Amino acid sequence: MMLEFRRVSFQNSPQKPPVLRDANFCVAGGEWVFLVGPPQSGKSTIFRLLLAQMRATSGQIFFDGREITAISEGQIPYLRRKIGFVGAQWPLVEHLNAAQNLELCLRAAGATNGEIERKIGETLRDVEFSDSPQTPARELDAQAQLRLCLARAVILRPLILVLDDAARELAPARAWAIYETLAKLWQTHGFAVLMATHDAAFVDEAGARVLRLAAGEIESDIENGVFDPNESQRQRAQRRLEFLEFSPPVERLLKHHKNDF
Repeated sequence: MMLEFRRVSFQNSPQKPPVLRDANFCVAGGEWVFLVGPPQSGKSTIFRLLLAQMRATSGQIFFDGREITAISEGQIPYLRRKIGFVGAQWPLVEHLNAAQNLELCLRAAGATNGEIERKIGETLRDVEFSDSPQTPARELDAQAQLRLCLARAVILRPLILVLDDAARELAPARAWAIYETLAKLWQTHGFAVLMATHDAAFVDEAGARVLRLAAGEIESDIENGVFDPNESQRQRAQRRLEFLEFSPPVERLLKHHKNDF
C-alpha cells in the first residue's frame, strides 16, 4: 500500500478527548478516496499527520514504503515533495506571477533552468490554466487561483494529491469545472487522491471509495460510496436534478479506474 494508517490517534492534551481515535485505513497507488464527515470529525487532522505538521499520539503511519510516524525534521521537506496539497486557503505569493509561483517550487527541488521552463508550461496546460503565465497571482479570479494552486501541488509529480475542501469558495459550476480537471489529472498522471469535501453531489456522482468520519473515528469505508448513506433515494435524486442544472450529465465521473484496487 502507498499509504497506511495503523490505529492512529491524536490528542491535543490528556485532559481533552482524542481528535482522531484508532484510525485504520489504506490508500493504494493511483486510488481515489473521499473523506467525508461533519466539521471537527478528524479529516484535517489526517492530512496534518500525513504532512508531518503534527505527530500522532499513538499508532503508525506508513507512506511510500517507510514509516513516517516519527520522521526527522530534516526529512520532512523530502516527504512533502511526494505529497501535493491544496487546502481551502490558497496561499499564493500574490505579487509574483503564475509562472514565478511555480518556479519557487521547482527551484527548491533543485530543477535546472531547462526543466523549470518545460515543467511550468506542461503543468499549466495540464491544469487547464487559461490566463497568461505572466499574470500576477493577485489579478487572477478565484477559479484561476485554484488552478494555479493545483499546478503547484502537482508540478513535482507527487505520489498522492491531498485536497482539504479546496473548492468550497467556488460557485457550483466553477467547482464542477475544477473537479473535471482533477479527474483528468488523476487519469493522466496516476497519482492517488485523498479528498475531503462537503460537496455531496460530486461525491455521489464520482463513484469512488468513501471514508466517513464522525467524532474522530472512521465510521464506514465503502467502495463506490455516496456522501450520506442514510439519505433517501428521493433526496439523492432531487439533489442530482439540482446538480444537473449547472453540470452536464456524467456517468460516474471516476467510474473507469485504471487499476483494480
